[in-house]
Amino acid sequence: MKLRLKKLKQKLEKTPIKNPLAILGAIATSLSFFFPWWQIYLPNEDGGIYAYPYTVKVEAVLPELTIQSTTIRLIAFTSVLLIAIIITLYGAIKKGYKAKILLGVAGLLEIGIGYIFRKRIYERTVEASEHGVGMFRAPFELPASGETVVHGAKIIASFEMGLFLTFVGGIITLVSILLHDRLIN
Repeated sequence: MKLRLKKLKQKLEKTPIKNPLAILGAIATSLSFFFPWWQIYLPNEDGGIYAYPYTVKVEAVLPELTIQSTTIRLIAFTSVLLIAIIITLYGAIKKGYKAKILLGVAGLLEIGIGYIFRKRIYERTVEASEHGVGMFRAPFELPASGETVVHGAKIIASFEMGLFLTFVGGIITLVSILLHDRLIN
């Protein structure tokens, strides 16, 4: 058994990857781009309509609710997450204190973007409900996460897998700092 572990360790030493846990964090964050972060669901007898803000306009479905398709903030979030992924990958192949700093910055960026996105959705839905301005034009109370009824139609809003994966990726990246010295030796 010890011989097998020794051989495995020798193989790992030859690879450029020093911290596989950090790679896992980068993968989780990368996967967040392929899933919605937040959705609005309008159930009906045909199975319902799903709206993913920033990518879909739902004006035809419910005229009282208008959603912008892309915002500069979403582009900034995406750019920062891509930078965080690159920093994570670079930190995963490096040794020492600098690698830990890189991984810490990347993990905090990932968690920070998730937090800001979530906070922004809460703020914008409250603004829309109170003033009918902002990302949404909704003359009714639209929950950031939960449900409401408008003209007899149920509207359900929820945070989704993409946002969850961003948080998970950031947490895994931060945990990889604690194990960095053990993983590379």
